[in-house]
Amino acid sequence: MAIAIGLLAAVAVAVVTAMAARTSGNVPGTAPPRDTAVADDTSRGNAATEDMALALDRLNTVRGDLGLSLVSEDPTLSAHAFEAARYMVTNETLTHHPEPGRPAYTESAAYGASHSVLSYRWSSAAGQAGTATDAVNRLLNAPYHALAMLEPRLGDVGIGYHTDGYAAATAIDVMTNRESTNDADSDRTRIMFPTMNVPPTALTFDGETPNPLVNCPGYLPGQTGSAILFGAAVDEHASISNAVATLTVAGTATETCVITAADDRNGPYLSDNQIMAFPAQPLQAGITHTVEIRWTDSATGQPTTVQWTFIP
Repeated sequence: MAIAIGLLAAVAVAVVTAMAARTSGNVPGTAPPRDTAVADDTSRGNAATEDMALALDRLNTVRGDLGLSLVSEDPTLSAHAFEAARYMVTNETLTHHPEPGRPAYTESAAYGASHSVLSYRWSSAAGQAGTATDAVNRLLNAPYHALAMLEPRLGDVGIGYHTDGYAAATAIDVMTNRESTNDADSDRTRIMFPTMNVPPTALTFDGETPNPLVNCPGYLPGQTGSAILFGAAVDEHASISNAVATLTVAGTATETCVITAADDRNGPYLSDNQIMAFPAQPLQAGITHTVEIRWTDSATGQPTTVQWTFIP
């Protein structure tokens, strides 16, 4: 996904679990700027407008169950996102930077790709590349991307989906209106994921670009537990440092790797008020997991602790 979390207006980020071009697997990512002509519904072909509505419903169900504000679709942004998805399928690639002169290139595709989280999947079996709703679930297992979709002040979004039967691409514009909602409720809302209401979409973290596990020596995609995410509320004015995350599974503490903006080797993808924590082992289905996160506000020196539980 093309995402600037906290600092940059457009930083390319992609969730990658396999090669994007004609290799079986999944790839979520981002979106850029759009063409003069807006694609209307009749131009979407097999873009599956109904499935995009279901994908938006899935995103809003997750946001609502986490206590976050719901988002609406902006048709113009969806037109850009569709062009980005069509470009990726046509060129068999995942990219936040469509190239002029390539098939299906438009300025609209470029906008959609640079402002969106992206997912690309290819299957050797027709009709098995997945839906836009599947892409939302994959992106929720990609922490950089998930934090963008769970931004408390997120405004209207665009959703685009395209498939040729074997490859499918989804673009969700979460950058254009990333902090456009400034109501008091949004400013008071923390991000805590997963929870009892919103369980993780997978037991393991399966990959993302950039790879957050560069911060966690010995942690590997497919062997590491799905990420635990936390974001302090905007009105807490938190600048997190000295963060510690403890995960207890069935009464036993498990090793975790904690990443904050201050120590993320990938650069400015996290905001100062955000934490991601990776369990060293896969999550355990049907077992209560208790999360405790402690941090110090580097601006005030105030220590804070938050705790919650979830069952995968």
